[in-house]
Amino acid sequence: MTSSERRRALIVGAGPAGLSCALALHALGVPAAVLEAEPEDRLRPGSRAIYVHRASLELLERTCPGLGHTIAAHGLVWPAKRTFWRGREVFARSYPPPVPDRLPPFASLPQTVIERELTAACKAAGVELVRGAQTESVAVSDEAVEVTTSADARWSADYVVGADGAHSAVRREIGIPLEGSRSENAFVVVDAEMNPSSPQCSRPVRLAAVDISARGESRCASVPAAEPTPVEPGLVVTGARRTPGRLRCRGVVRLRGRLGQNAR
Repeated sequence: MTSSERRRALIVGAGPAGLSCALALHALGVPAAVLEAEPEDRLRPGSRAIYVHRASLELLERTCPGLGHTIAAHGLVWPAKRTFWRGREVFARSYPPPVPDRLPPFASLPQTVIERELTAACKAAGVELVRGAQTESVAVSDEAVEVTTSADARWSADYVVGADGAHSAVRREIGIPLEGSRSENAFVVVDAEMNPSSPQCSRPVRLAAVDISARGESRCASVPAAEPTPVEPGLVVTGARRTPGRLRCRGVVRLRGRLGQNAR
């Protein structure tokens, strides 16, 4: 197919939202093409999104039988969550043992792995995936929506889905703001590997550091990582607070990915 042929639907963005949308439309008998600005083999440092909850796993399973279980199998599920404040446990929740053939309450895994499995499912379903197609403009008329991408390629469709992230070109072009609640606190999520000489550090971990602005305090939590993620080495994690360019928490670890701060 060429870009001059009109599609029933175009999806801009091949992240978890865009790929899931393509699979859902395919399940309903609606063919869709997915336009993605980046090449498939691009480096995606760090975990980015790190959880898929049961409701999402169930939706993926209904949309594409077997996909929810495949994604869950790549993730980690721990039996309990515990939160401490100044040495005192303030929250605890336990999960029942896993039941064979049932989806877990959640799965913790890097977004790169989620996208890998969604992409494989889209290819198996025959979804049209177009890489290297940066959206430049979007024009809406009574008859169709026209998307112009890099290299001046033009795509026409009955409907366009903007799934191209926080800095969406689709939203920008049609004047739709990004809506939703925003945290007043700044936080970072990093992937790290512990000091291999420590017997307590047998696998990579994911660290979440939160600056609680209202109290002027910082907290750091660690979660085991399901599998290594693409990295950009160079930062070191060493103590108990976040400073510009460096995350400090107790223990000696070496950072596997870039620090990324939540946009306010």
